[in-house]
Amino acid sequence: MINKIIKIVELEKALLEELLKIVQKQQVALVKLKISELAELSNYQEEISKKIRSLELSRLNMVASFLGITRSEASSITMSELSRYVNHNEGVQLLKYRDEMKEIHTRLYNGLLTNRLLANRAKVSFSNILSLVTNGTNQIYNVKV
Repeated sequence: MINKIIKIVELEKALLEELLKIVQKQQVALVKLKISELAELSNYQEEISKKIRSLELSRLNMVASFLGITRSEASSITMSELSRYVNHNEGVQLLKYRDEMKEIHTRLYNGLLTNRLLANRAKVSFSNILSLVTNGTNQIYNVKV
């Protein structure tokens, strides 16, 4: 059972890495104003997020079954706590995945924060451009708009 849990954690880690790549591609698309690419990346990001959530639920069910506890109790079990219930090698592997996933989460958070900042700046810039163009008193290239 613990091997299945470790495999699911490994898959979660791989999907988190994929999610990080998507966030980095979104950042490039935001900087280069590739709107169509942003839509595709957002859809793909949603798919990956659903898969991660599904794996997380499967892992929680397996942990609950492995430890003989409810799923709500299993959701509060950390990887560190779970590593105490398994043999040394499996525990070390779980702790390694925990550390790697923590690093990915940090990078993912920073990437999402940067993307939000870039999107807000683009929104403000676009609003400023629209207000400049639609203001009846401004002249652009000697033509009154």
